[in-house]
Amino acid sequence: MMFSGWHCCICYFCFDNFICQINITLVGQFIILQKELRELYDHRVALLSEDESYIRRKLAQCVEKHQQLIDFTKRVNELYRNVILGVVVLLSLLICLELFQLMTVSHSPIKIQILPIFSAVLLQTVGETLTKIHYCVYACGSITQLYFFTLTCNDLTEASLAISDAAYDVQWFLMKSKTRRNALMKDLQLVIMRSQKINSLYVGGFSPVTLMTFTSDVMYCLVAIICDTINNAKFFTFMLKRKEYHNLLRMARDTLWAGFETEYGRKVLKDCENQAMIFVIVFATFAQCSGILYLLEPILLNIQNNSTDVKERLFPFKIWFDLPIYESPNFEIWFLMEMFVVYHACILYFCFDNYLILVNIFITGQFSILKNRLEVLYNKKNIQSITSCCRDVKIHEDDSLISISQEFKSCIRQHQLLIGFVDQVESVYTLMNLISVLLYSGMICLSGYQLIVPGNTLMRRIKFVAFTLGCLTQLLSFSFTCNNVSVSSVDLSDGPYNSVWYTKNYLSKGRSQTKDFIIVIMRSQRPCYFTGAGFFPVTLDTLKSVLTTAFSYLTLIRQSAQ
Repeated sequence: MMFSGWHCCICYFCFDNFICQINITLVGQFIILQKELRELYDHRVALLSEDESYIRRKLAQCVEKHQQLIDFTKRVNELYRNVILGVVVLLSLLICLELFQLMTVSHSPIKIQILPIFSAVLLQTVGETLTKIHYCVYACGSITQLYFFTLTCNDLTEASLAISDAAYDVQWFLMKSKTRRNALMKDLQLVIMRSQKINSLYVGGFSPVTLMTFTSDVMYCLVAIICDTINNAKFFTFMLKRKEYHNLLRMARDTLWAGFETEYGRKVLKDCENQAMIFVIVFATFAQCSGILYLLEPILLNIQNNSTDVKERLFPFKIWFDLPIYESPNFEIWFLMEMFVVYHACILYFCFDNYLILVNIFITGQFSILKNRLEVLYNKKNIQSITSCCRDVKIHEDDSLISISQEFKSCIRQHQLLIGFVDQVESVYTLMNLISVLLYSGMICLSGYQLIVPGNTLMRRIKFVAFTLGCLTQLLSFSFTCNNVSVSSVDLSDGPYNSVWYTKNYLSKGRSQTKDFIIVIMRSQRPCYFTGAGFFPVTLDTLKSVLTTAFSYLTLIRQSAQ
């Protein structure tokens, strides 16, 4: 039986481990392919040479490697399709049964009739403890297995989709030869179009395996935790990513606060500034009001009680340790310390989210400015302003298409810069987004319950009104601005089409320019969005889901209390 148990353990993880290793290796190969595509034609290659055979040979190697990776993924999918279906279907049931055994093991005592009563009770307690440890380790192993399995499959999907980004990042617009540029552009279009189809492992051919599979299978609830845990999570997340955060601040200074060259750009940035002030001030006001009410409640209650017993004095937060802190001046010192803690917690609560909201609003504005630049690309006034700016380059005033081409290249660089900036913000905030979304429902539920629970004082109800409004404002601002980034990045595709490109397409240069629009439109179809550690995109649907969950929990708690 020992050998059978050991053999079952090996069979339990060996096949899944092999799938994870294959997925990780495939992800690495896709990342290498992305780097090779980005280096297909850049400034370095443009300075060295524009040898057509060299570029086409490199592109052919990349396409051949892409085809090999797609074919290999299909073979793995055909081999493991039924195995994946069994794993996904049965692991949820297995986790459920393991957790059920973990909760009910104490209700099935071990019967020992030979030993004395004391020894029997002792062995019974040890047996129950070992059984609980056994099922706890078993459940953790199943959850870990499902998480690693879905994580590697999700990474494979993301890496295959990122091939289109790598193809778009090729500096194809720098080629001087129109024939070579058009040929390279058409080849890249095929690569981008094929990369839009995800390359992933499927559950029995029904649906791809992603992190959404993990979240839908593992049906367990996180315990609602206090606001300080969110603050600590945010603080330590930024401490671990301090260098990335500093780079983000520099990129925001150089990228987002620019765009004052046109009247439309100044108007958009002014609107962004007003919108940011509204969101930031309202959210910070509710957070500060919550902190002030936390401090004001014990002060008013201490004045109202006016008791001779010093142990009836109240602090903003109850201290559970038996310490000599109720006598003066210890009481005043501890009260002052808790005041600083509350003030510090309020600042930590809104400062990181406020910066994310600020960045999201200005990213949306920059996408709007870029869309307008593409719409007025063929505008006569715009062409004259572009031509007047290009003093160092000898451009004839009548050759307007050259000016349009230069402005279009500038728009592409700005688009690539905004995409890279969104990726930078995502890398810094992705874990914090997950923590915030997971805990918002619990915070809104508990603060809402304090409003309806009988016996609470008026001051406490007012305090939790401000706290609940602050949570709702934070969630609304967070999800609304992230959703606007996604929408504005997709709306960019309307910019080239809304321009008067049809007035210049009778010339060969004009037709070439309109062909260049296709790649921009194709890339814009994939939105730029922020996620919660890759599990889900943050949109207005996130707001709806969190509020639905919070009010469902609140209803259950209220019914249980009644």
